[in-house]
Amino acid sequence: MDEIKIEATLTRELKVDGVTVSFLDSDKLRQKIAERVYRYFAEHEVWSGEQIQQSDEPTIDAPILLSDIADNVMNFSVQYDED
Repeated sequence: MDEIKIEATLTRELKVDGVTVSFLDSDKLRQKIAERVYRYFAEHEVWSGEQIQQSDEPTIDAPILLSDIADNVMNFSVQYDED
């Protein structure tokens, strides 16, 4: 018997200071984020917030990880509200 798999996708929206940011939330998106975060922990061999904050390389690389997730995974749609 063939398996039918349906993935629910939900548009999430956040409004902050005249800017509306939205993205498509799905199980696939969450999996991609989790994989990148797990890889960060493994590559840096850090397993706690204290280790991350007390080690130079993980602290330096954390913004790079977040930038990668923002630009290559989340694919935010940004709309500036007109005054």
